[in-house]
Amino acid sequence: MPSLPSRIIAIAERRLGSIDAYYGPVQPLIDGYRDGQFFAQRIRTLSQTKGDEITVILQMLHQIKNTVTVVHGARGCAAMQNYLESYDGHGSPVFSTNLTEDNSIMGAEEVLRKTILAAVERHKPEAVFVVTTPIVAINNDDVQTVAADLGEELNIPVVPIYADGFKSKTSANGYDIAYHSIAGFLTAEKRATDKKLVNIISSDGSEEDVHKIAELVTSIGLNPNIFPRFGLLSAIRNSSNAVATIGLKPDSRVIGEFLEKERQVPYYLLEQPVGPEATSRWLGEITGKTGNKSEALEFIKSREKKKFDELVADPDTNLSGRKIYISGDIYTAIALAGLVKEFGGSVTGLSIANIDKNSVALLDENYKKNGWPFNIHIGDGQVFEQANILSRDTPDVYLGAAEQAVHAARLGIPSVNYAPMPLYGYDASIKLIRAIVRACSNRSFVEKLGSYTSVYNRSSWFGKNPNWYIKQEVG
Repeated sequence: MPSLPSRIIAIAERRLGSIDAYYGPVQPLIDGYRDGQFFAQRIRTLSQTKGDEITVILQMLHQIKNTVTVVHGARGCAAMQNYLESYDGHGSPVFSTNLTEDNSIMGAEEVLRKTILAAVERHKPEAVFVVTTPIVAINNDDVQTVAADLGEELNIPVVPIYADGFKSKTSANGYDIAYHSIAGFLTAEKRATDKKLVNIISSDGSEEDVHKIAELVTSIGLNPNIFPRFGLLSAIRNSSNAVATIGLKPDSRVIGEFLEKERQVPYYLLEQPVGPEATSRWLGEITGKTGNKSEALEFIKSREKKKFDELVADPDTNLSGRKIYISGDIYTAIALAGLVKEFGGSVTGLSIANIDKNSVALLDENYKKNGWPFNIHIGDGQVFEQANILSRDTPDVYLGAAEQAVHAARLGIPSVNYAPMPLYGYDASIKLIRAIVRACSNRSFVEKLGSYTSVYNRSSWFGKNPNWYIKQEVG
């Protein structure tokens, strides 16, 4: 039976004060979260397309092995699978109940039941995830009863994940929704603590990064238990017996805090191991948090320090004098900012998807340490605002995922898509550093691209403040 206090979890705006619209100085943003307060909500009067919680949920479930996902909604709600297969590799199968207009009014519980049975018959999974959509919020299908009945009949977990798709403006809310159900339906009761077993929460990122994390944890004599992405259901069940849970991003907090409260497994949210210095700190934190001493750690740190000194002296891996603009989720963006600084570069701006009361502490810590003079931009998918910002203070290189980096390139700014690159560990980030150096040295293509007419009306939009369409919510 699930250990859930409720079938749904409150949206990120209410629980965490999450915002996804802001452009301005860093300090007022930090101050807005002090003394248990939430920063005043902003709204956009003009917004470009962006991800939503359903796309985040599907991306997260995509690489849980030996499972099937059923999207209970219209056919288009499962279209994200086509994108995932193209960039994330082959993953778990996705079925759609393909609801019609009649189903949205009359209900479709029988359609859901038949779809789950067909999925199980075809793939013989160890578990089925049922992701609801806005249609279910309208027709009020009793998904929980269908899932419970079929779970008993098929003798496998059928896990409902309740995503309305429109209540929250923060796409990262999808992680919380998915982990709320995964924690309650798939974790097992605690048996005995394995003092060498460490949970690592992998919500996104590449398989190569997951393997690198496993290698790092193994190198200090511990056993990594990685889930959900690129992991097995057995890893989720065994998570209750670990000595600690390590989160790489704040999106791990829901399941991490569940394991801490309900299964007595301490949860720690650590900085990402991006670059030599951060990786050494990360490994040191894990040995300390788990109470395991590692004789190998000091040797590893000494060895990697020598390699790092050689890399910094190499012109192909030295960013001295180069200005970098970084876009991404807050933990990745700040980790990359630390990497840029470590290799001699400077950060001229940050654009992050969202921020909340949990992640603002990381921003505060790094703002105090680095004294960033620039404004910070918060906007998931709002590349037209980024373009305005970039037009004012042109960096040497733009770092971001492909869908953002292409817009910087069209402004004539050398751009690097870091999304497919491994980032974790001592050596992985070197590929990214070399890509930045190459982008700085080979500017001809983007300069030519930037000479053509932009998709933006430069004379009108670029003459306005980047926060022109961001207004403070009233009432």
